[in-house]
Amino acid sequence: MEAALLERAKEAVASVAGDLGLEVENLDVVHSSNTLSLRLLPCDVLVRAAPVGQRVSAFEVAVVQALCQERAPVASLDPRVEGRVHERDGFEMTFWSYLQPTHDAPSPATYADALRRLHAAMRRVELQAPHFTERVTAAADALTDRHRTPTLDDDRSLLLSSLRGGCDALLDRGGPDQLLHGEPHPGNVLHTAN
Repeated sequence: MEAALLERAKEAVASVAGDLGLEVENLDVVHSSNTLSLRLLPCDVLVRAAPVGQRVSAFEVAVVQALCQERAPVASLDPRVEGRVHERDGFEMTFWSYLQPTHDAPSPATYADALRRLHAAMRRVELQAPHFTERVTAAADALTDRHRTPTLDDDRSLLLSSLRGGCDALLDRGGPDQLLHGEPHPGNVLHTAN
């Protein structure tokens, strides 16, 4: 997230948090991309904030509420705040329980067990989720737009071929669709004491 947008998002988050009765002295950036993750202290809450136009927060809330009911290994919304999307000054935000990550990496068995339990819970929930082909189409659109992805010229055809080939292979395979966890980037997969 650009610096000016990041500062506006932090101001909006602090304002909403104050209105919700959360004590906020520091807003520490945990992750910044198209979505901003902030740790609020001393109330110890994680807030995910994004420009209103992205409209992904409501889906995240629905998914996590369903998965928590199934006892999936996921972070929950903070119980001190109403479990919904909050909006202020052009940003949508959600308030989550902060989980302190441990510094050691999970063992392969621990990681595999968490994924097994997560996918089992995802099979039990019924949500209207976008089909994976929508994400593939969006990525392919970005790859074919040289203005949006100007630094990919050397890799553009390889990336497009891999993306489309993988998508076609999955579609040709058939079988029932199932929700899957997101990409395992920092902040999306955490090893915690719990």
